[in-house]
Amino acid sequence: MLSILIPTYNHTCFHLADVLHTQAEALSLDYEIIVVEDGSRDQVSKVANLKVGELSHCRYIRREENVGRARIRNFLAAEAKHQWLLFIDSDMIVRSDDFLSRYAKLIASASADCYYGGYRVGEEALRKNPFLTHNLRYIYETTYSGNSDATERNKSPFDNIHTCNLLIRKSVLEECPFDERFQHYGYEDVLLGIKLGQLGFKVAHVDNPLSFEIFETNEAFLSKSEEALRTLSAFQTDLAHHSPIITFAERCHTVAPLLRLLFSILRNPLKRNLKGKHPSLFLFKVYKVLYYLSIR
Repeated sequence: MLSILIPTYNHTCFHLADVLHTQAEALSLDYEIIVVEDGSRDQVSKVANLKVGELSHCRYIRREENVGRARIRNFLAAEAKHQWLLFIDSDMIVRSDDFLSRYAKLIASASADCYYGGYRVGEEALRKNPFLTHNLRYIYETTYSGNSDATERNKSPFDNIHTCNLLIRKSVLEECPFDERFQHYGYEDVLLGIKLGQLGFKVAHVDNPLSFEIFETNEAFLSKSEEALRTLSAFQTDLAHHSPIITFAERCHTVAPLLRLLFSILRNPLKRNLKGKHPSLFLFKVYKVLYYLSIR
């Protein structure tokens, strides 16, 4: 019935696997859980994740080479033995007791080929760390990402797919695998959504969110955002019409040299703000556009 697939890199995810295992056992599902280390270097997390293999219906696979977000998910899909695949990012947290039972009902109905359950920024995170109000990732996520409900996401179903909480038929992913040209952070799930739409598969959005409560430093998030923009630039042809940054860059190509010059002047002051205690989302948007233009 269901293969739950969790790729991980330098992150302890035994608790996540344990919670999913408990829910699956309670439902008497025909299931498996597979956790794969994608070339993790952190010894503490690798030792902790070994315990996944001690749970019934669970497998733990350690790979020494990091192969990237697309290829590792295709590897997991190939390892899976069931007809439905549930991809979950290792830094997600299950907060609802009926998380798997909701997906089991959707599998029984089989009304779509792919379901995205969404994610929400967990309230627990701010209670544990009030200083998150100064964290760029936290501010960004609570303002823009992940929090729209299924009704809103279903208005553009193929543009709102993320691999953090994605249920998909194995046969569909075999026909439309993750593009393994994407070896670095960002946009492999966007291209998957585009291809699913082109091939006529049905994607449905549901409100079955996971909780996101782990936030990197401002500097680390900025670096990750730059990596995603480099990916966007490398695949701008594939992702055209699906990124407002690409659209903006195309519209202002005549003044792009001036904007690149402006970025060379403003880059360090912008980074100081974004790495500081009071990062501005507006300046973050400006930085991303100018950074993209500078590498295009």
